[in-house]
Amino acid sequence: MEKIIDIDGKHVKLKATAKIALIYRDTFGGEILEVQAGLIAAVQENLKNPMRAIQAWDSVGIIKLVWTMAKNADATIPPLDEWLDEFDTFPISTVVEQAVPLILANVATTTKIKNAGAAASH
Repeated sequence: MEKIIDIDGKHVKLKATAKIALIYRDTFGGEILEVQAGLIAAVQENLKNPMRAIQAWDSVGIIKLVWTMAKNADATIPPLDEWLDEFDTFPISTVVEQAVPLILANVATTTKIKNAGAAASH
């Protein structure tokens, strides 16, 4: 899944595939699912209490995740600190709003239960 988002007036192409987990781990040494899970929880909390949701965000994790998707879309993207220098501002809430569908793409399931009736009865 690909999407072009606007960061500080610049068009940035993001690409979410299974490869982002490898790029993230190789670059940052952590597990991308931890950041994604935290963001999912914050999105769910946002429906209940928007101010508390923002406080729960891992802003550095989100920036790393967005960079990882940009790197997946364009291998020539510079290292994170150099890439961030290309922007005067990095409005996290706006970036998250634009990138959430991509961030969640590799976490959500698209599998249908073959026997939904049997699954519901357990």
